[in-house]
Amino acid sequence: MITINKFKLRVFKIGIMICFFYMAISSISDYINGGDKKKMAQLEKMIQEQTTVIAYIKREYTETSVAKVVKLYHFDYTYDLNGQSYAGKTTLRKIPETNELQLYYLSDDPNITSVDPHKELKGQQNKKHSTSSLVIGLVLGGIATLLLISVVYGLRKRYFKPLIE
Repeated sequence: MITINKFKLRVFKIGIMICFFYMAISSISDYINGGDKKKMAQLEKMIQEQTTVIAYIKREYTETSVAKVVKLYHFDYTYDLNGQSYAGKTTLRKIPETNELQLYYLSDDPNITSVDPHKELKGQQNKKHSTSSLVIGLVLGGIATLLLISVVYGLRKRYFKPLIE
């Protein structure tokens, strides 16, 4: 008889395993395909059309540190376009001196914005040449495989033991 705790643990392992397999496939796909094609097309269109708007940053922000070396500042912003208000979030490496921020937006969908589409596009294009996506995908896939083996071994030991003996 399976106890509730063992059942919850198996369900948890299966859930984590599925998440890790999904992230592994996504990372390896980025390495093979060279980034998100849809995102790259959107960024290219923003750059080509030069559709910009001035957004107003809220003065409150959240500060995070990456490896105790790099500080990142997370801001909320709002902007008006064609009589409609929009809102979004951005991350900056320094606190801006003014509350205004120039944003590029997608003309087809003004909810899709970028502070620096050139930099984002280059980052997407570099995914094909970066082995970090491949390594991350392989590590996540390995962990997911170990979780799968653990779940299968636990089930085999519990339910198929009488058949083996």
